Amino acid sequence: MRGWWAGAVAAVLVCLVATPTAGAGDATTFQLNPAHTGYSPDSLPRSLHQRWSLDLGRQVSYPLIADGKVFVLVQGVQLPGRADPVYALFGIDQETGQILWRQLLDFPGPWPSPLAYDNGRIFLATAYDVPAEHTARGAVEAYDARTGARLWRSGGLNHSWMFNGPPVAAGGVVYATGAGFGGSVYAVRESDGALLWSVEVNASDSGVALSPTRVYTAGACHFYAFDRATGAVAWVHDGGCTGGLEFLPVLYDGRLFARMAGPATGQVFDAAGGQIVGSFPMDSQWEPPPAFAGTLRVQVSGAKGTAAAYDVATGAARWEFRGDGSLQTAPLIAGDTVYVGGKSGLVYGLDLATGQERWQADTGAPVRPPEWWDNSVKPGLAVGGGMLVVPATGRLVAYGAPRGGGKSTAAPRPTFARVSVRCRTRCRAAIVLTLTRKHSSPRVVGQRRLTLPAGPHRVKVRLRRAALDRISGRVRLSARIRLTAIDRSGHRRRGRPIVHRSRRLVVRLG
Repeated sequence: MRGWWAGAVAAVLVCLVATPTAGAGDATTFQLNPAHTGYSPDSLPRSLHQRWSLDLGRQVSYPLIADGKVFVLVQGVQLPGRADPVYALFGIDQETGQILWRQLLDFPGPWPSPLAYDNGRIFLATAYDVPAEHTARGAVEAYDARTGARLWRSGGLNHSWMFNGPPVAAGGVVYATGAGFGGSVYAVRESDGALLWSVEVNASDSGVALSPTRVYTAGACHFYAFDRATGAVAWVHDGGCTGGLEFLPVLYDGRLFARMAGPATGQVFDAAGGQIVGSFPMDSQWEPPPAFAGTLRVQVSGAKGTAAAYDVATGAARWEFRGDGSLQTAPLIAGDTVYVGGKSGLVYGLDLATGQERWQADTGAPVRPPEWWDNSVKPGLAVGGGMLVVPATGRLVAYGAPRGGGKSTAAPRPTFARVSVRCRTRCRAAIVLTLTRKHSSPRVVGQRRLTLPAGPHRVKVRLRRAALDRISGRVRLSARIRLTAIDRSGHRRRGRPIVHRSRRLVVRLG
């Protein structure tokens, strides 16, 4: 295979998106994506305003943001005539904060797993009661994102009844971990709940991180990689202990960043072969997972209540932000802004390059950390559809651009296109969108240049209003993408860049 081909590969699908329903699929699991990098290429406005706030229960999970809706799991919903609070799923209109539906979990066991989203469905793992057998069984469940109706309940999760790690749904499969009689990793088909494979591991309930071909998980001081299709073991790192705590690993730029309990250290593995290639410090074993963008790793120290950025390759400190000294959430990165929250209820937006404060808001309740034994749901921030959504204990608060004037009765016109790009390694992408119509010359309607880490991405390219406002009817939109592989120091690797032209898609404007 030619050397330049190993650098990057692009597969393109272009679709026009109309504001305000523009955030479909932006946050599909904990820390936004199946690798849990906490990174979104979509920037939010510098100054965010509170759009809505809901009081839902005793604790609210990290939100999923998809299809113009926000989905959360709530622990502690109090119902009339019922003494004990229950767990419930909520579907919420992202723009208005209106509750669209609520679905109670009939038997959540010790606690259900957090949530994952894919293809119009919400997934979680939980235990359910089997009265005839006087026992409980583990299962993955699927719910319709439009109505909240339960679509199916899988079987075969017989070794597990505790589900604390976040599942991931991608490529038609739900991947989840469970604990009970040891630990297990499960792969369940999204369409009908059929169990595709399962494998036993060392006390794992960390959740999983996905690459295009592998599933990664952690169990105490053990770390694993499995083939996504078959569950076959790719590699195992045995740290020499059994039982104990397990924390979700993060996959970034071909490396697995794994946090360890006990010694409170982080280890970095080569994701392909499983060799230890580095480490990173942690101030406590409860430290939340880091977020990644470009050459930076952003990490929050709950012990010190601060956020800091480090060079991914060298570990050198770039900046530290102290705020009010109460920071404790996993950080999120949207474009060039870092978002973090703390037990004081304050949420901050920081400049990614310098750590300088750009914005802050008070949610009115503590914003909890994701890794703690008393969390029966996993909290965390989420970004999608032009909004930052924050679970603040039992409250859910959404921030975005200030609302405009009166509502228009006309159908919303497209304002940007989403382009799917896949980089085999870290790469620079130059995207040019072209719009054509019968009897007219091609017209460039949008361009964007950005640096992306390895993996699949949905990149927003804003459309030029001057070009779009003069045309309507049936048009053809195509994309030309130029990908250049770059090394960890930011220099272009030798070899030709890849140029990919999408097939043209007929769309309707106006």
